Amino acid sequence: NCQYLDLEANLLSSWEDINALMKIMPQLNTLILSANPLPRTLPPNPFTLQCSSLKILYLNHLPDIWPLILKLATDTMQLDHLEELHLCNNHIKAIGGPVVEKETSVHLSSLKLLNLDNNQLTQWSELQDSFISTLPSLQRLLLNNNQLVHITSPKTHQFLHLQQLSISSNQLTSFYSIEALNEFPSLINLKCNNNPLASLEGGDHILRHWIIAAIKKLNVLNISQVRARERKDSERIYLKEVALLKQATVHTTSSKTTTTTTDRSSEGIYQRQ
Repeated sequence: NCQYLDLEANLLSSWEDINALMKIMPQLNTLILSANPLPRTLPPNPFTLQCSSLKILYLNHLPDIWPLILKLATDTMQLDHLEELHLCNNHIKAIGGPVVEKETSVHLSSLKLLNLDNNQLTQWSELQDSFISTLPSLQRLLLNNNQLVHITSPKTHQFLHLQQLSISSNQLTSFYSIEALNEFPSLINLKCNNNPLASLEGGDHILRHWIIAAIKKLNVLNISQVRARERKDSERIYLKEVALLKQATVHTTSSKTTTTTTDRSSEGIYQRQ
């Protein structure tokens, strides 16, 4: 009746051995295989992982494991029962795989949480154009401690059910990325500490106000609840700052005939970046 099995750092080097363990544990719910010297390819067909009851899988500290995960996720249905997949500290630099344009991925259909913390991802477009953006059950995406520089708005079929996004300790420098998050239809929980954007916008306190004002549905920011009073104050502070920036832009326009005032309410924010 074992439901939880932690085999981290046990020198396991065979998928056949893992399969044998899972076969005698038909109710296994959580399996931790992190930091083992497992092969980065599965045994030849007709090998199939015996993990139909498995809901949570940890494969942390396994460099170069991503191609195997990609194959399992896109070429087979062997991971479709998973609800959580943890792939931290795996030196993942790119997602790869085919660009997904259809509305719903047929892979990893039950996955609610994908943890890619502490990797080396730099391009948001790779996430957005991959099967990850169309996972039908995905609610939580963890991308802390990567190297993402910017985030763009999703297309109508992407990240439809994503409620929580964690992007702390990346390299975000533009408020455009924050505005883009307002276009995620279900996003209510954001964690984004320790990005260069904070220093550009006057520190974490000021940035918090701006983020709350920019993302209308946000309920939780950096593990702190956004209450109605704080949202009202944040919107007031944001509008006041925008008005000051507009005045500065108009003043610049009057002194430099080549400068024009744009209609974008927060133009000053972006000019400073």
